[in-house]
Amino acid sequence: MSMAPRRPLPSTQDSRNEPAGLANQRRIGSRGADIPSAPSAQAWRITGAISKRSRCVCMEGLSVVFRGQSPISCGKSVTVPGRLANARVPAGYCTLRARAPCLGPRVPAAGRKEHRMNVVMIIPTGIGCEIGGHCGDGNAAARLLGACCDTLILHPNVVNASDLNEMPPNSLYVEGSQLDRFLKGEIRLQPVRANKVLVAVNKADYQSINAVSAARTTLGLDAEIVELRVPLKLIARMENGIATGDVLNWKELVAQVETHEFDALGLATPITIDAQTLADYFRHGGVNPVGGVEAVASRLIAEALDKPVAHGPVDYALKGFTEVVDPRMAVETITENFIHCLLKGLHRAPRIRYDRGLRVEDVDCMVSPYGCFGTPHQACLDAGVPVVAVRENRCCLNLPEHPKFIYAENYLEAAGMLAAMRAGVHPASVRRPLGPTVVT
Repeated sequence: MSMAPRRPLPSTQDSRNEPAGLANQRRIGSRGADIPSAPSAQAWRITGAISKRSRCVCMEGLSVVFRGQSPISCGKSVTVPGRLANARVPAGYCTLRARAPCLGPRVPAAGRKEHRMNVVMIIPTGIGCEIGGHCGDGNAAARLLGACCDTLILHPNVVNASDLNEMPPNSLYVEGSQLDRFLKGEIRLQPVRANKVLVAVNKADYQSINAVSAARTTLGLDAEIVELRVPLKLIARMENGIATGDVLNWKELVAQVETHEFDALGLATPITIDAQTLADYFRHGGVNPVGGVEAVASRLIAEALDKPVAHGPVDYALKGFTEVVDPRMAVETITENFIHCLLKGLHRAPRIRYDRGLRVEDVDCMVSPYGCFGTPHQACLDAGVPVVAVRENRCCLNLPEHPKFIYAENYLEAAGMLAAMRAGVHPASVRRPLGPTVVT
C-alpha cells in the first residue's frame, strides 16, 4: 500500500457554542460530509436521492426536519403533504452539531446481507509502525479487531511472523496492492475454503521442502514447489528513512509460473541485506529494513498474475546471534525458515473476481495507524468508508491529522468503537457527560 506525503489540512474546530459534553464528541458526526448547522425546515422543501458519499449515517444521530413534522432519521422514508409525499429524506445535519467524521452503520449496498459487518485493517510496510511494523506484532491487535466484526480484511504485513501467523479465523488475507484495488472498487474478493498454493524458490533445498511439507501436514494445504530457472533477487535498502528495495528477474518468474495451475503464489527467496544493518535493527529497533522490498516484489508479481501473492525470506537468520531482542521482533531470531506464515495466509486467501464477491460497498470501516496517508485512505474517503486512525500506533511519516478521520487513542478504544458500531449503539450514549437532546 503506497504512502504519499500530504499537505497539512485545516483544523476542524467549530466555534459555535455547544452543550456540555459535546466538544469531545466531534469524532462521531457526519462521516466527512459538509454538514450545515441546524437548517430551517424551509431548507428541506427540495428533496431528492441521497448520494452514498454525502449521506450521514451516524447511528441515528442525524435528523432532518420537514415543516410541521418531527425529526426523522436520515435515509428513512417519510410521508408528508403535497409534493414531498413519500420522498426520501435528504442529507441533513447531525444532532451532535459536529463537522467531524462519523462512525456508524453504513447503508447496505444492494444485495448485501445487512447483518454482516466488514472491517479493513492496514499496517503499511516499511514505515516503522509501533504496532505491526516489525515481525507479526500486529497479530494481537488483529485478533482483537476480528472479534468485533464478522469479517476482518487485512494484508500480510499485519500478521506475517516468520513461522507464526495468528490471524483471526474470520480474516481475509489480501496482498497490499490488491487491497488497494479492492478499496478503489476495481476488484472484488471471493472467499474460498482452500487454495492450491505454488511456492516459487530459487533452490529447492531441505528447508523449503520441509517447510512446505510441514504446512501440508498441519494445515492440510495443497501445495507444490517450483524451482525458478532465473533466480529472483531482492535487494533491500532504505530511502529517506523508509524501507524499500529493488526486485530483479520478476518478469522471468511470472512467465515461468504462468505455465502452472495454482490459485495463490508463495515466494520463498533470499533478501540481500548487509548483516550489520540487520544486527543493528535487532539491537536498536527502528524501521524493519526488509519489509519494504518484500512489498515491492509482491506488488509487481500480484499485479501481473492477478492472484494472491506473498513473500517470505530464506537464508535470513543471523548466524551466531544469541542476544535478547525487543519482543516485537523476537520471532525472527528463533526461526530458521520464514515462510509458514505466508503459507497459512495463502491457504484461504480470497481470490480476485470482477463479477461477484465482497465489494468496497460492503466495507463498514477501515482501521489504520496514525500519521500516514496513502492509496487505501484516499480510496476509503472516496467510497465513504470511515477511517479510524489509532494514535498509539505511530509511524515515521508523522503526517498531520486528517479532519475526516476518526481518532482512537489505542486499539482497545478502536475495538470499542467497532463494537458500538456493530451493536448500533451511538458512542455518545455511553460517555459522560451526555449532552442534552436537540430540539429543533
